[in-house]
Amino acid sequence: MSAELLKEYKDGTDNFIAAAKAVPADKLYKTPANDEWSPANIIHHIADAEAHFYVRYLRVLTENLPTTEFFDENVYPELLHYEKRDVNASIALIEGIRAASISLFNNFKELFLPSFASTPI
Repeated sequence: MSAELLKEYKDGTDNFIAAAKAVPADKLYKTPANDEWSPANIIHHIADAEAHFYVRYLRVLTENLPTTEFFDENVYPELLHYEKRDVNASIALIEGIRAASISLFNNFKELFLPSFASTPI
């Protein structure tokens, strides 16, 4: 993966983490109008999605015909009790997975899809 793309990925991570940490505690669980997610729900969602995506990266890099497991993000807030989860733990998860992803991606000048595709990612 190119150094420029990795920098963009890292900068995006840093920007999100800074924004997440800047949300005042009294506003973390406030839901905006129109049934939108609270800042805490967004943070938990990003953490959970990153966990899924990291497994996908590993499969793409190591399996000839990787399977993609999908997840229903709309049931996560209720079934995983987002309202009770620790936001700081989710932020730490995002930071850790992104750091591991960057370390992994640094080992490849170009990331290729498995043998059934020829387009670099």
